[in-house]
Amino acid sequence: AAEDVKSASSCAARVLPLDHICPGLVIVRGALDAQSQRLLALYLLRDVSHQRGVRSNLSHAAASNEIANEISGDDCEHISQETLVASALGTNRGTSEQQRGTCAPPRPSLLWDDRMEYVRLRKMHWRKRANASSVLRKTRWLTLGYHYDWTARSYSDTARGPIPRRLADLCTDIARACNSKFVPEAAIVNFYHGKSDTLCGHLDDVEETQDRPIVSISLGLNAIFLIGGTTRDVLPRALLLRSGDALLMAGESRRRYHGVPCVLDDTFLAAGEDELPSQLPGLVRFSCEHTDAEVQDVEALLSYMRVNVNMRQVH
Repeated sequence: AAEDVKSASSCAARVLPLDHICPGLVIVRGALDAQSQRLLALYLLRDVSHQRGVRSNLSHAAASNEIANEISGDDCEHISQETLVASALGTNRGTSEQQRGTCAPPRPSLLWDDRMEYVRLRKMHWRKRANASSVLRKTRWLTLGYHYDWTARSYSDTARGPIPRRLADLCTDIARACNSKFVPEAAIVNFYHGKSDTLCGHLDDVEETQDRPIVSISLGLNAIFLIGGTTRDVLPRALLLRSGDALLMAGESRRRYHGVPCVLDDTFLAAGEDELPSQLPGLVRFSCEHTDAEVQDVEALLSYMRVNVNMRQVH
């Protein structure tokens, strides 16, 4: 679980208000140390991604297309993540019992199970024929808590899953270090699979609580973050986000267009190679059950992808 925030003196050097770029924007350099970065990524892929109530772009596509044609919308809420993902990939139709979630509990996370295949295919530079078999490669996002409807641009009280307590605690600890606070109610986990993956400029203006911050945590490959103005006409400013950095958007920055135009390949450093401030103790720490082999596996994954966790309050 997330541990206590460090002393105020150690926080000061790491928590950097960026009011000269945009009022309310704060970057926390090295918010998570190297081990916490790896364990948070492991936790998301192995423990969270397959939980009931978690949605992904694959399960969303399956529920709104093929499976939704066969069963009612109410039943879709009870289908396991594995069945929906398999349907979206066309790898497993499953029985009606499996689709309705009445059979034995699903196997461990498809995303974590795919880790070695993902790394193998990355080393092959994503040859198109082989690429089709990678579940993790096709995963672009997960949503937890209140699920956002990108088409309707809204949240619904009836579309909501749990947010793991340790993930909520981690984000509230980061907010507290920035002299801010919020109630974690919705999370988006974005996966960037190399430099070709981007996030277009957008506003996070749907939440009722525009006075509460968004906390964003970067894991894996470095990325360029752009933040502009209240319209797309304003020339944006650029920030480099490294693995372990956290970004807090509050105040005026909540009303500014922002995006990620570029992920930088070959920028995640293996254990023992981390540059400052990553060598320093993290501002907050994250832990979960793990083996040395699992940590090595997740380190291999993070050398090929960027994982970004965004947490916010909705109501």
